[in-house]
Amino acid sequence: MEWKTKYRKILKKRITMRIAYITAAVLVLAIAVAILNWGRIKIAIHNKKGADYYHKGMYNEAMAEFQKAIMIKLDYAEAHNNLGVIYRTKGLYDNAIDEFHRAIRFKPKFSIAYYNLARAYSQKNYKQKSIESLKQAIHLNYKFINLAINEKAF
Repeated sequence: MEWKTKYRKILKKRITMRIAYITAAVLVLAIAVAILNWGRIKIAIHNKKGADYYHKGMYNEAMAEFQKAIMIKLDYAEAHNNLGVIYRTKGLYDNAIDEFHRAIRFKPKFSIAYYNLARAYSQKNYKQKSIESLKQAIHLNYKFINLAINEKAF
């Protein structure tokens, strides 16, 4: 009878240890997920702040927010596109074109980035490049036909 009692104690101890290891692993996983989500939240906050500043005409502040988002996630296509819009608005067309290309590189089917690239090329008087970019934007999202018709940049 004594060996059965010892065996049960050992078995109970092993089960308790395994539960502790599993609990610790779940906790570490939960912390890792929280850290990843916090990064995404910070990126979204900077992008939203940048958009708000842009709509208020506070372009330098908007640029700073988009650049903060990019510093957190270098391949964040939306922030590159938004930064390109500000460069284009400020007349810095070469910088804008570079940012739109980055946005497209990180998100190849990003139709608005193609449309914005077409606008920047048009403003630089690169008509052929503008047409090619506009075609790609329309191919990805048909709504850009109506925008292009009404847009003064083309």
